[in-house]
Amino acid sequence: MAPTELKPLYLIVSEQAFLRDQALDRLRVRLRDMGTDLDFNYEQFDAETADPTEIVAAASTLPFISELRLVVVTRTEKLDKEALDLLAGYAQAPSPTTILCLVGEKLNRSTRLYKAIAAQGTVLDRKAPARRELPGVVRGLFAERGLDCDVPSPEALINLVGEDLGALSTAVATIAAYLEATPKKKVTRKVIAEVIGASAEVKGWEFTDALAERRCGEALVLVRRALDQGLSLPALGTMALRTVRQLIVARSLLDEGVLNPADQLIEELKLPANLRWRTKSILQQARAFKARKLREALCAYSEVELAIKSSPDNLKSLAFERWIIDFCQ
Repeated sequence: MAPTELKPLYLIVSEQAFLRDQALDRLRVRLRDMGTDLDFNYEQFDAETADPTEIVAAASTLPFISELRLVVVTRTEKLDKEALDLLAGYAQAPSPTTILCLVGEKLNRSTRLYKAIAAQGTVLDRKAPARRELPGVVRGLFAERGLDCDVPSPEALINLVGEDLGALSTAVATIAAYLEATPKKKVTRKVIAEVIGASAEVKGWEFTDALAERRCGEALVLVRRALDQGLSLPALGTMALRTVRQLIVARSLLDEGVLNPADQLIEELKLPANLRWRTKSILQQARAFKARKLREALCAYSEVELAIKSSPDNLKSLAFERWIIDFCQ
């Protein structure tokens, strides 16, 4: 690979640190594959604390026993006007023996620096995947480690860890290390619960999905974990009631034969834009219930509310758990 195949200027921007680090790592690998000794030809600066004249001086320095050197500036969103102007001046005629790579959450497109990089180099804008795309991303992270996973596992991991790709990547690495030391070689919901679930904070969607899909044992375990982590019983009850009401609306739309139930469900539930992806799963969950079953569950919850208000503490959660068992049957 000839040195000319790399540009003298790179800008890596993304809201997710994982995606920024991934792109920068790939650039480092390319340079090493070309024979660049990064032990002697690598410098990194923080945009907020570094003297911009030192950054320009580093970028203008000749490489040592290599054809190229790499200079990285992190947190580009922190560059002040002086730094932007100095770097923009350098970017007009960058050193042919240095790769200057700016990395951060963003860089204003209207700045001279951005325009110079776009003209003389490469801009890598790494968008975070949409929520509906995350299960596929997680499946890919497992595949990179030679692991197969069952269908529910990626969603279960996202519910436990969240949507940050860095946290998800760390969780995948932890699960992979766990599986290396056991006869188990496939990632399952049970494995995820064993490795990550015991200490992870219970997410609301994790509990309500288990309830709506009639996974009784899992729902009961999640209730216990949530209570141990300080979530109140009334808060869990509110989640459960909201789920039942959503299922009732979805079941009603299905029974009425509405042509576009997903669109109508968004309108009926007044779902915000960031939750509209859930309509498919809500409709699928509703198909497993009869309307009468859902209405009875809603009415029966009044007894749980009474128990929460008037029963001894050791019996309050028992009433809720019995309601969950009845609902899942």
